[in-house]
Amino acid sequence: MGKKEKLRERFLKMPSDFTFDEMQSLLQGYGYEEMNTMTYKGYLGSVAYSEKDNVFFGKIEGIDGMVNFEGESVAELTQAFYEAVDDYLAYCEDEGIQPTKTYSGVLHLHIAPETHRRLAMLAKKEGMSLNSFVNRELKSKTERAFA
Repeated sequence: MGKKEKLRERFLKMPSDFTFDEMQSLLQGYGYEEMNTMTYKGYLGSVAYSEKDNVFFGKIEGIDGMVNFEGESVAELTQAFYEAVDDYLAYCEDEGIQPTKTYSGVLHLHIAPETHRRLAMLAKKEGMSLNSFVNRELKSKTERAFA
């Protein structure tokens, strides 16, 4: 029995000493991530806090490269993120490179079998392939989110 299964069994027993760290580990085992983010000029910054260093830190997501930023307060972190995005965009312009990450358009998903079945039924009902149906729904959702 793997770590995920052991944690799941322990959680289902509802022990009073089940820790937050154990819950995070269990959720991560199922693909959930704790993510704090901020946005600027269409770029997403992931944010975390280091108690040891007493500093907030993050990185720009969705780019080809690694651009980090940090600050000791939310205001400093926000300013550092804005400067990091501006500096990154200026660098890309100077170098003549595309500032966003390149994606292939191929996405492999693992979903619950029942969800897969329901999606297939919905697609069939609309006279579409499953791929076309999912593509349309994801496109619609992302267009609303980024409008």
